[in-house]
Amino acid sequence: MEGATVLQAAPCARSEKRRNHVNGFKPRAVRTRVGPLTVYVKREFAYRVLPAALVLLAAASAVQAQSPHRTPDIQYGDLADLVSELEAQKARIAALEGLLADPGDGSGHSPEVPAAGKPESGEDKPVAYLTRLSKGRCGDLTFKPGLRMQSRYFYDDEEGNHDFFIRRFRVKTSGNAFDIAKYGAELKFDSTGRFEVEPKGVVENAWVDFTVIPESTFLRVGLYDVPFSRNALTSDSKLLFMDRTLIKSELTTVGLADNTIGLLLHGRPWGGRLEYAVGGFDNVAFEKNGANGNLESDQLMPAGRIALNLLDPATSADGYADYRESYLCQGQRLAVGANAAYLGQVRGGVNEFDIHGWGIDLFFNTGPFSLQAEYDRFAENVLGADPDMHGDGWYVQAGYLWPCGIEFAARYQDLDPNGGFFDDRLQWTSLGLNLYIREHNLKVQTDYTFKRELGNEVENDMFQMQLQIDF
Repeated sequence: MEGATVLQAAPCARSEKRRNHVNGFKPRAVRTRVGPLTVYVKREFAYRVLPAALVLLAAASAVQAQSPHRTPDIQYGDLADLVSELEAQKARIAALEGLLADPGDGSGHSPEVPAAGKPESGEDKPVAYLTRLSKGRCGDLTFKPGLRMQSRYFYDDEEGNHDFFIRRFRVKTSGNAFDIAKYGAELKFDSTGRFEVEPKGVVENAWVDFTVIPESTFLRVGLYDVPFSRNALTSDSKLLFMDRTLIKSELTTVGLADNTIGLLLHGRPWGGRLEYAVGGFDNVAFEKNGANGNLESDQLMPAGRIALNLLDPATSADGYADYRESYLCQGQRLAVGANAAYLGQVRGGVNEFDIHGWGIDLFFNTGPFSLQAEYDRFAENVLGADPDMHGDGWYVQAGYLWPCGIEFAARYQDLDPNGGFFDDRLQWTSLGLNLYIREHNLKVQTDYTFKRELGNEVENDMFQMQLQIDF
């Protein structure tokens, strides 16, 4: 651009040849026959680079556009004697035409000036809930607030207990950091109102995502989901049922699937046909010291996931953990995924052991129908005389959405947490009904679960109903 040529330096770049600096845009007031007019010009350009007549020409051009049959009468002090230079500056004024366009609302004021060299796109334009904190030649800093609240009613046969509580309450934010990174943060207050539960604010997500290679490789740093289990990588606001599966809960207990801190390379190359995520994590589940003894490991936990999208590709090249279990008649997907993780030298009490796990998953949706299945296996290899522990679990679930926005859902799941070592195998069958008022942003979910324990079976079936608002 002309500015870079005059300054002898590109925007945000260091150069020994730089002649000066430019800092944003400065409004210049101009009095015209059709009323006052504000012209936005670069601060340094207005005083040292462009002749003052250029400012006058900009004002004249804007006024002429408003009143094509009237010759503009510009009165701007000492600039009156520069009218003769206007014709010579017409070529240079073309660079400022975008900054002088009338917004079309009859106000005559110039629109918000975009960062130089970067056209505005639909994604960058602020909407009702997006705040632009900073704007300049080095990129934008944006802030998008969000909230999730899930109010739930719960009843179980075992205790005959009727319970109303706030299952999940999340305050979150996301945005763009100077056009070189995205960020996300989330604070959770869960189970408010449950018996003997004192909710505390806990950081659930806090990450920054950088572009390494556009469209294919991104680097995420901070606190977020480990790339293990499609069910675990689906937001609880986008689930087919209110709660995640038994095997996901067991993987979290073992320490293989939940939010933790680390570095992650991820991407969706080949136009979104392939997904990959691989990283190293300092698992916060193994940094505990309490009454039940220590649970810790000084080792990093490598974890990774790969998936193929055989029908519709993933739409967001830099997306991660953005799955849904119901796409509400949108698109046609067939995705197959696999993941694995390993953590060595875990110390729990007097024992030391290694933990490893792997899993595969399948997702399919077409029209109103969706299907999802997953199998995961994990093991603790104890160093010493104690026997090794291993477990596995699987589930299959399906949903069908009627045109009225009501969705029928069914799920069967099986969990053996100790590989038959103890008689504690679980088999649950759930039936659900969901009402989508504003897609996943505002919906009502209900489900009834028939619980079966292969050991000591008890009457503990449960019914739940939940109202969710999420934005």
